Amino acid sequence: MSDPNLDRTDERILQILRSDGRITNLEMAERIALSPSPCLRRVRRLESEGVIDGYSARLDAKKMGWGITAFIHLNIERHRKSDSEYFTAELAGIEQVVWCQALAGPWDMLLLVVARDLDDYFELAQTLGGLESVKDIQSTIVVGEIKRDLGVPVPHFK
Repeated sequence: MSDPNLDRTDERILQILRSDGRITNLEMAERIALSPSPCLRRVRRLESEGVIDGYSARLDAKKMGWGITAFIHLNIERHRKSDSEYFTAELAGIEQVVWCQALAGPWDMLLLVVARDLDDYFELAQTLGGLESVKDIQSTIVVGEIKRDLGVPVPHFK
């Protein structure tokens, strides 16, 4: 784990961007009591160092037509590099898989998926379970969202 050399001004910038990625540099500079040029330099530095690794819009799954959200646990048959590469390539081609993490423990992978309805979800689960390297699959359908904060917390700096 790298220890970024960040200070409280960087912390404030990250907190603001985490909650409002569309804020203008001028608004940001005013909120942190810094002139616009140094503020922009700090943001660009945070981007170039990879502390900020991108910007995106959060889309509402239901309003986009995705009525089902589910977590899927998978186990892989063999843990060879070629199988892993195959599985990764196959997942990249399935747009309904919106997130995937490799795990240590009883399951090898945890996926977050969306589907239009139960029929669409069943078809997706069959597709995933039918991939060449998949040994076991277990699904949990989301029935309610409690917290939706996809960013990591901003630690406190000196």
